[in-house]
Amino acid sequence: MNTRHTMMLLAASALAPIAYAQPDASATKPTATLQQMAAAPAASAATVEQRAAKLGTLAMLPADTEIFFSIPNLPGTADRLAQSAWGRLGLKSADITTAWMDLIQYSRDDANGPMDLRSLTVSMGANSGKDVAQLIPLLMQAIQLNSRLDSIYVPHPALMDPEAWDQKTKEQQDEAQQQCFDERGRQERAIMQPIFKEALQTPLPTALAIVELPDRPLAQIAEALNEYKESGTALPVEGMTFYKAEHAGLQWRGVHYSGEKIAQGLQKRKDGLSDSEQVFKDNAADLAKREAYMLFAIQGNKLLVSVCTDPAKEIKIAKTPQESILATDKVAFADPVLDKNPDILFFIDKSFSDALPAVLNRLDLSQGTLNQIKLMQAAPISGLMWQDKGIHFELAYGQDKSFDPARTLKLASMADLPSTILYTESINTKEAINASLAEIGNTIQELAKSMALPAINTFWHGIETSAGGLDGHGALIIDNQGHLPAELMPGSGIEKLEVPRLAAYFGISNKATITAGWEEILKAYGSLKPMGLQIPDQFLPYCAMVQANLSDKQLVISASQPLNKQMSETAANATGTLKGGAFVLRLAPVKSMLDKGASMLRMGMPIPIGEINMLDSLFDGIYGTITPSSKDTRMHLYIKEK
Repeated sequence: MNTRHTMMLLAASALAPIAYAQPDASATKPTATLQQMAAAPAASAATVEQRAAKLGTLAMLPADTEIFFSIPNLPGTADRLAQSAWGRLGLKSADITTAWMDLIQYSRDDANGPMDLRSLTVSMGANSGKDVAQLIPLLMQAIQLNSRLDSIYVPHPALMDPEAWDQKTKEQQDEAQQQCFDERGRQERAIMQPIFKEALQTPLPTALAIVELPDRPLAQIAEALNEYKESGTALPVEGMTFYKAEHAGLQWRGVHYSGEKIAQGLQKRKDGLSDSEQVFKDNAADLAKREAYMLFAIQGNKLLVSVCTDPAKEIKIAKTPQESILATDKVAFADPVLDKNPDILFFIDKSFSDALPAVLNRLDLSQGTLNQIKLMQAAPISGLMWQDKGIHFELAYGQDKSFDPARTLKLASMADLPSTILYTESINTKEAINASLAEIGNTIQELAKSMALPAINTFWHGIETSAGGLDGHGALIIDNQGHLPAELMPGSGIEKLEVPRLAAYFGISNKATITAGWEEILKAYGSLKPMGLQIPDQFLPYCAMVQANLSDKQLVISASQPLNKQMSETAANATGTLKGGAFVLRLAPVKSMLDKGASMLRMGMPIPIGEINMLDSLFDGIYGTITPSSKDTRMHLYIKEK
């Protein structure tokens, strides 16, 4: 299985969904649920009016909007969560709708009346897809900036030679200390310089935020805006002035940042500059070309915030839903679930994906990672979350050539077994396997070089050779039918305890290649053993339990021959239609396993049996699918309630 996409399925638990219309959750087998999730959404073209009724402030976004993120009805979302299994775990509606107060440190003691956030929409206008893509390298550098600054080490002269330090006069100590500070500042500016320069040269996307607020905080904001002085009044910082004007039928107030005037002000100052101010001063020519506005307006119960460079051209508000983004196909992905009241939806225009390859080449990424990304074709990206007998999330992006859309999964029926805890399976292309191997291989080569052990490279080459005999089909099964050897704790009865049992399945395209690679692995391992790089003796009994069955079509590995046979026969007689990848993690088999061994487990391990029983009473499990097609790739995850 391709590592990247296995992890996408395993880690998607905060991100993905299921089918659009769900039957009673308790009445479906895991495979039935997976089939529903993988099914293409039914064609359902909603009218502009239907979209406006469910998607709220999206009706204010102009048709040329390229990026948006929206929570259309936060109180509705919070109520649905509070009435679900999450509510039985203690979640309250107000915990969600007033969370914004904690984010901005707004004291709840100062609250006077309802403080529930009602909706939030953040959008970016025309050409923003390309501009946001170009910001990625800058954002990566900004994320790393603090750690790079913290890594600077300029030893204080008193630490370098305490005796010599004590012999210096007060003036000499002050001078040496200042030299130390100056050197640190010089190194900090050297790190910040390229980042600030790129920031000043990178286009600023036009952004608009629309927030529906309760009456009390909205009135406070309105009062503060009304106190803004007329345009042109100077602020304490040179180059910043108050701004007031009408755009798109609304009165806007805020701050105008003139890069030219800020640069002029910095040039006048000869000393007392902070490191960041000095870096801006060093880039005065680029700074002088920048201009930005942060403006605020109020329409009814909505606060609008705009970040732009030319308010007259860039502030756009749709006058009617028919003139808005709702009249375009950019929100069509939400139509099939409008009746479910979408909780979150977002969209990123294809222009972002088009600009991404050139941007990624500027990042410090390995060739393997770049190759994996290049397997995904440029297309719009959309995401959707809704609730229906659990939490659903859908992510759709371009055709992903990591997956083979022609072949079907063969082991999905294993997920229906009452003993199956985890089932995950995918069918990847040779290109995806090679990209993953290249990514891991770079790390292995660096390890071999750092340890001066060429045999590690030989070991890895054997793995690569064996992987060349795989056909891209892989699966992992964990059930609750495992048992520990009695000799582990003689006389304890530990052999009666049920424990997780793992099994792996791989499709084979060339058995001889698999065998040749394995022989190379064994040879490399033999050369590493004298150096102490070997399996510890205490693990050898467990290694002896491993059973591997290799044929011309498949490789099955587990600790049980009956399980190997079951998986082989299941694959040979598969009749399912699922493609791409699938994932199921269920709680009932975990509960069953713990219940049977509760008395023994309580004696030796702090297992939270009560908490697991409670979760099992509320949730069936987590389901995921990745479904490829010639048009796009859809990723679903479903946190399924009972």
